[in-house]
Amino acid sequence: MNILGIHAYHDSSAALVRNGKIIAAVDEERFNRNKHTGDFPRKSVECCLNMGNINWDDVDMIACAGSPSSAIIARNFQLDFQRLKEASTLGDINKLTVKDYLKSVGKSMLGKTDKLSLAGLKETAALQPDALPDYLTLPQIPDNARIAFVEHHMAHAASAFFTSGYPEEDTLLITADGIGGRKSLVVWQVQNNQIKELYHVGGNGSLGWFYGMVTEGLGWWVGDGEGKTMGLAPYGDLTKVPEEALGAFLPRYEDGLLVTPYEFGVPTTYQEGSSYHWHFKDSEKIKTLTGAYERADIAARAQDLLEQEMLNIIKAWKTKTKAKRLVTAGGLFLNVKLNQKIIEADIFDEYFIFPCPGDNGLSCGAALAAYYAEHPTSRSKQIRDVCWGPSYAPENIKTLLDDRFLDYEIVDDPCEVAAEELANGQIVGWFQGNMEYGPRALGSRSILMDPTKAENKDIINAKVKFREAFRPFCPSLKIESSNRFLTVERPERYMITAYRVREEEIDQIPAVVHKDGTCRPQLIEKDIYPRFWDLLDKFEQKTGVPVLLNTSFNIKGEPIVCNPREALRCFFDTGIEVLVMENTVMRKKKRI
Repeated sequence: MNILGIHAYHDSSAALVRNGKIIAAVDEERFNRNKHTGDFPRKSVECCLNMGNINWDDVDMIACAGSPSSAIIARNFQLDFQRLKEASTLGDINKLTVKDYLKSVGKSMLGKTDKLSLAGLKETAALQPDALPDYLTLPQIPDNARIAFVEHHMAHAASAFFTSGYPEEDTLLITADGIGGRKSLVVWQVQNNQIKELYHVGGNGSLGWFYGMVTEGLGWWVGDGEGKTMGLAPYGDLTKVPEEALGAFLPRYEDGLLVTPYEFGVPTTYQEGSSYHWHFKDSEKIKTLTGAYERADIAARAQDLLEQEMLNIIKAWKTKTKAKRLVTAGGLFLNVKLNQKIIEADIFDEYFIFPCPGDNGLSCGAALAAYYAEHPTSRSKQIRDVCWGPSYAPENIKTLLDDRFLDYEIVDDPCEVAAEELANGQIVGWFQGNMEYGPRALGSRSILMDPTKAENKDIINAKVKFREAFRPFCPSLKIESSNRFLTVERPERYMITAYRVREEEIDQIPAVVHKDGTCRPQLIEKDIYPRFWDLLDKFEQKTGVPVLLNTSFNIKGEPIVCNPREALRCFFDTGIEVLVMENTVMRKKKRI
């Protein structure tokens, strides 16, 4: 059974699930090069079909994340009235009727007023596909393919639970973000393989909006800059900002329930290219605080408030459900410091965060939700990696370089060559295998450097990433060495949680240890990432350190590179000194 998952809004993406297994999953931004794109994921869909070695006639179901009022879904798939009438829904999608849907699509596509008649919409199929440019449309869905709409937070929950490998017994699910489907936080349990909602709140209880509003007040975009707020927080002193200064904007919970909502108002949505961002009117009030307090101190207080409020919610629902395991998804859980606090609280036997918890993970979640609804006796399957994107054959890379008359060499052991260059202090672009899904570079599309010299952090930020000096970098390390460097032993494969570094080892890897003595690691297992493990092993043989500084293969404001052409562009336009793509190696000429 082939199920194509679609998310077509902020951070749009597509995924292909076959018989419960994720075959492909890709972010559209990797193809159109517009970070956080909201475009329909046309190239992502094509990529998923190609990776699955199928065509449209082989698609059994299309699972769309979010509300069926999305006109972009209808116009690209040329959905007619009958197909919409037959579509199934998973989760509470605001109880929209087909009539409401067609009116919504009709207004959006045809520019009509509320005088649209249902009969007229049925006659025109609510669309005029002939009026659309060819490049905006996809082949019409096969007649035998079914359509499902999966509520936003249901898709988040499915993405996390059905990739955790956890049994449904004693497992608590929490999804939290800014808002999606009019919900900002939802608590779930799983019974008979069905995800059941226990509690939810709307926008007036949004911890994601609180953190986003602080981010905007500090001068960054909502929906993009929250990681900067988190990265800046360790440089601040939260005690210098009274709790009430920011607490006045924070929704408050007691016993896991919202008791003091905050009226954020309706945020303004605006576009930068094809990306969507939001503006909160009260962010101006937070901006005025920067005149009285340091920005880092404000970030530190906001981070602390977020952590304490979410921890209280989690602890309350742990008590109510007596769950032994926790699973989370949603953009709020991109906050690695929050995830660190949850782990250190030691209230669950196990904790799993979906590696792509933001909205780009919704396509996977929608497809998985649809599959498990059809197969209620199937069980959650644990994922071991997220390398679900395209790969490029060495011979194709060679042809690309030849066509550009570039000097390169083909090597038998790229790991040995790269390890030697890294040990000699070079910055290496590392392009190998299938591209990673989601926001982190995990050894397929990475920029690497020696972590043993503190100044390397500043060199990468200034000469390669072109970003703020306070931004930290992550370590990738052999899992066999995790106990040497980290205070908590846990198979952390996805750079989704911060961990404390053992004090005696901080000076050994200073370029990847943040201001507060933590890092956001990726532990490399040989049977999962054999080539990347081999690189780390060879680097350890030369330096005694089984760790590399690993950052995403891109510059600030751009998506991670997808194909060799983009890798070349980033190589020549930055301070990267060596580029290793599969078994080809390029070096820049040394300056005279």
